[in-house]
Amino acid sequence: MALAHPEISFKFFHNHRLNFSSPGTGRLIDVLFGIYGLDIANNLIPLEYTDSIYRITGYLGKSYFHRSSREHQVFIVNGRFVRSAVFQRALDAAYGSSIPNRRYPMAVIFLELNPEYVDVNVHPTKMIVKFADENGLLSILVDAFKKGLQSASHIPYFPAKNLADEKTLVQEPVQSYEQTTWDAFIASQAVEKSAVFQEKEETAAGLETAILYPAPCRGKSSFPVLRAVGQIHGTYIIAEGREGLYIIDQHAAHEIIKYEELLEKSEGCSLHAQALALPQTMEVSPLEHQLLIEQIVLLRDLGIILEQFGKNTYLIRALPPELGAQDGICLVKDILEMLQAGNANRRMGGEMRQEFLKLIACKQAVKAKKQLTLPEQQSLLEKLGKLINPYTCPHGRPVLIHLSISELDRRFQRS
Repeated sequence: MALAHPEISFKFFHNHRLNFSSPGTGRLIDVLFGIYGLDIANNLIPLEYTDSIYRITGYLGKSYFHRSSREHQVFIVNGRFVRSAVFQRALDAAYGSSIPNRRYPMAVIFLELNPEYVDVNVHPTKMIVKFADENGLLSILVDAFKKGLQSASHIPYFPAKNLADEKTLVQEPVQSYEQTTWDAFIASQAVEKSAVFQEKEETAAGLETAILYPAPCRGKSSFPVLRAVGQIHGTYIIAEGREGLYIIDQHAAHEIIKYEELLEKSEGCSLHAQALALPQTMEVSPLEHQLLIEQIVLLRDLGIILEQFGKNTYLIRALPPELGAQDGICLVKDILEMLQAGNANRRMGGEMRQEFLKLIACKQAVKAKKQLTLPEQQSLLEKLGKLINPYTCPHGRPVLIHLSISELDRRFQRS
């Protein structure tokens, strides 16, 4: 109720003890801060969309801030809490592969529209509603959610924490803490950090200008400008930016680069197939044979050309460029396993096609333990910065993490 009406101050008592209180400021972020705390409130993206029919507002969770259930997804239509498959499908489509399978983003979404366009009498509890144009609303929600997600950075970071302050905060009585607004909290943090930042500016004057950052390579995301400085165990790239230290998983980074390239190349057309000098022989089971017959055209569109060479034997004649012969056999086997796990409705759909592209991207991407030169590392970072979604790999794993300057200062006891 407090989420639906942030302009009203609510107090909840249990056994004469105040357990929750909302400030009633009319700002949703203050209520979210009071209910969920700093960790969640600090990882939300504001949402705003308006047209002649719909007004969509609220907050979306960052892509790395996902949960195991939809419990943290709240939908409010014309001031009423509802359950809606339309909103859920829109969130799933907007986040796509930026979160792992069977994980769900946090979202608090308000939708305002003319009551004539929504039927609230579908269910006795009025928790389920039906919209006059559900397909149109779905398209608008997906577009609004995608634009909101692209407006923010999705890099996991380790914020500076003062352990003494945390202990004090925990020991405070609930009555003196729960009505703190988000702006008041942020202002108090800014005052505490101002002295640290001033000292940093004085001691680092001149050093900041000596750091050579590459020319900005901005895509549709708010990705920072990074300079590669080295590699750890041939697996992680270490880079510096204006906000601190960044650690990049080179395989995940190259995988999402390849995936977006494949998506662009395959949009509305087939992938290029490169003939193998020596065709590879592959034995399959009767079930796999039947699956290959059903999907032979789809595989050809993905640049995988097969030829039957016996009852349960196939020749791999061509593969997408950059895939070796042995990679091709593994790829086709992985695709067959995916087809066996998927249901009949998904096999010919776009969702399965995207899964194929993810497999190809994974096979093409540079592997862990692969040593890269500094120019190769920098090239990877610059390509990453041009992507629409540079923050997670196609399977939802994070591509990079961030250690802020203030956190580094704290760990070296400089603050």
